[in-house]
Amino acid sequence: MYDHIPLVGLYIIVVLWVICFAFVFHRHITSMAGMVAAMGIGMTSGLGIGMVLGIAQGEYFLQAIIMGMLVGMIFGLLAGSPFGLAAIVDGISSGIMGGMMGAMTGAMIPPEHGLSMIKIIFVLSMGMYFIIYLLLHQEADLHKSRSELTGWVKSMLSKPSLLFIIVCIFLIQIYQMEGTKVKHELDDAPHPSHGMVVEEGP
Repeated sequence: MYDHIPLVGLYIIVVLWVICFAFVFHRHITSMAGMVAAMGIGMTSGLGIGMVLGIAQGEYFLQAIIMGMLVGMIFGLLAGSPFGLAAIVDGISSGIMGGMMGAMTGAMIPPEHGLSMIKIIFVLSMGMYFIIYLLLHQEADLHKSRSELTGWVKSMLSKPSLLFIIVCIFLIQIYQMEGTKVKHELDDAPHPSHGMVVEEGP
């Protein structure tokens, strides 16, 4: 369990990096771009976390749905906060939808394919977060507003290369998950039966 704490930490860092960029440079980003970012972050985070919990929790399907929805709602709320109520509603609703769909999909995946699906969804999630960051970076147009880059925090957040390095480290960790205990944990986790139960007579 504790072997995956660095992986979870990297995931949170990437999401918070994009959200912090939106907060710091929201004055240079249009409301439409902010709504798209909130929707993408809420949906992607809810879908990813919900699917992982749906695969790992097995028979605890309700808890997986609730946790996936909560994570999607929180990240969607944070991403939409700098851009007004419309973006907040967009982010929250997308987070709820993503959390439900992710948990339902994860619960239906056979245990032997669980690790492969986790890898796929996290690779797609990282790609989505990085594209959202590039969208916000392009909207902020920092080349015309160099005066806004005072301070090490703003300067660090405005460098796509740093975020790209973190994403690459995360993807390397995901690729190396094959040799960890994750596969055995997923194989041993109880999963709901996908077939019909037939009762035999006496």
